Amino acid sequence: MLANAPPTEPPTPPPDATVAPATRPAGPTPAAWPEWFAAVDVVLALAGVVLAFLLASFAVRHSDFWLHLAGGRLIAEGKLHLGGDPLSFADPERPWVRPAWLFDLAAYVAYRADPTGVVLVGVKAAAFAAAFGLVGLLRRPGHALWPWVVLGVLAALAAAPYATLRPAVASMVLLSLTLVLLARLRWRADSWREPLIVAGVFALWANLDAWFFLGPLAVACVLVGELAQRRLLGPPAADGADPFAPAPPVKALAKALGLGVVACLLNPFLLAGLITDPGEALAQLLPMEFGFGLPAGATESNDLVGLTLSPLSLNYVTRTSLGNGVNGYSYAALLLAGGVALTLGYRRLRVAHVLLWAAFAGLSLLHVRMI
Repeated sequence: MLANAPPTEPPTPPPDATVAPATRPAGPTPAAWPEWFAAVDVVLALAGVVLAFLLASFAVRHSDFWLHLAGGRLIAEGKLHLGGDPLSFADPERPWVRPAWLFDLAAYVAYRADPTGVVLVGVKAAAFAAAFGLVGLLRRPGHALWPWVVLGVLAALAAAPYATLRPAVASMVLLSLTLVLLARLRWRADSWREPLIVAGVFALWANLDAWFFLGPLAVACVLVGELAQRRLLGPPAADGADPFAPAPPVKALAKALGLGVVACLLNPFLLAGLITDPGEALAQLLPMEFGFGLPAGATESNDLVGLTLSPLSLNYVTRTSLGNGVNGYSYAALLLAGGVALTLGYRRLRVAHVLLWAAFAGLSLLHVRMI
């Protein structure tokens, strides 16, 4: 009887309302943009980079550019020796620390190739545009790009008056590159590769501009922030997604900071100055914008106001060529947007993000060239 019974299929279990749906990763998912919007994002990003290039495409109007060319000429001709200042009529034997000697040499070579200055201005504008293009790489894949473009355009407008043909343009590019390395590299605690990459960037930076210390400052902000995050606050809330890549391990950040500080000393003029007169060498490392060594009342002098001008000063707020115009309004909007973003996204941010923003916002309030 059983052998002749038709085969029966196992009964289908009734739907169980208690079965949980497929789990999703914690945190909000990126906005589901239409397929065509990705192309629009790219077009907007390219337009922002082109705008930054055009904003920085203006002629040289400051006289200290000729000092850089003179220094570059002496280096190219082999007449600039370590430990002396041949351009000083008062004390040519004093130690002369040249953090920007490589910039001087490159500028002189480019000027010799094209005395019209078109190549130099074009390279400067390209570097300015590259700085803001690199910032767009901080965006985590899958998220919209247009908010980064909007804020990048605001930043370019705010910084455009200071995109002069000075070594600081190199600092713009290398600072953006440092942030990209911190936010996008796959850092490993037991590897020396990432710290050595950062140290290589700092070694180049220390021979291009006096603002090279901004690199170690950025790494220190991230390191202190990660220490505070892990030891005091713990990881961010489970329903918050880190808007950047996973944070670098503390051990790797410590390696990067140590190697980076050592790399910043790899400047032949600095090393020669430290051997002959350490105090004078360290004093010359500080950029003039900090106001050290300037005469009293420099902030009110029409000739020297640009060396110590703060966005909080009356000169900046009232003058249409400075803060009372599109550039100043863009800077104010950028500061406001940063504060709003930190406030609304506090559950998704790490302490390192807050420290980075606070440190560089504070520096920009200290001096206009830091914008």
